[in-house]
Amino acid sequence: MSQQQPSISSVLNQTTANQVAHNRLKLASISKTIVLCGRQNISLRGHRDNFTDIERDTAGLHNHGNFMALLNFRLDAGDVVLRDHLSKASRIATYTSSVIQNQLMDILSKQVRQHIIDIVEVAKWFCITADEVTDVSNKEILSLVVWYCEPDSLLPREDLVGFFQCNEGITVQQLANMILTHLQSFDLDLFYLRGQAYDGAGNMSGSIRGTAAIITEQHS
Repeated sequence: MSQQQPSISSVLNQTTANQVAHNRLKLASISKTIVLCGRQNISLRGHRDNFTDIERDTAGLHNHGNFMALLNFRLDAGDVVLRDHLSKASRIATYTSSVIQNQLMDILSKQVRQHIIDIVEVAKWFCITADEVTDVSNKEILSLVVWYCEPDSLLPREDLVGFFQCNEGITVQQLANMILTHLQSFDLDLFYLRGQAYDGAGNMSGSIRGTAAIITEQHS
């Protein structure tokens, strides 16, 4: 009895699945390098962000940045998948450009944030700390931190959930709306918000007309 041959569609599906798995392996090495830089608080960028430049710079005369240097270190350490990818990929498909770095950092940051939010939802009760500052490009940035107790150990935790640009302004109402919008986008139940901490600025922490008062009034 002859063995039944697989259909064309199943062969194509398997080929696609294999290609997807292989592409994920390529991105794994690159993503792990970005995660390492983040964990160790290491900046990524250098004078140049082109992997071809590293290969040409055999004398090591230029600083290509920590990210590129760590990728090169992975190659020296025997990362076969990464070496195969960088040696065969076209210059526009190496996934090492600053644009791809930013995209991967955005994806990874969302995963980290969601992990934190999942724990907060289990813990239920939480507090927030917020601060508004002006960065080097003269843009108003709001940092938002959540405080909670780990569900199992009950140890207190303090985790940053993001830096957000104050596009709508920095008035009392605008800051309150911004904080509430982000907390609600995280699907956090504001009924369990039991504390707020801000810097000394009147529009942030004022007991009568400040941001804290507005949030408390709306969700007390």
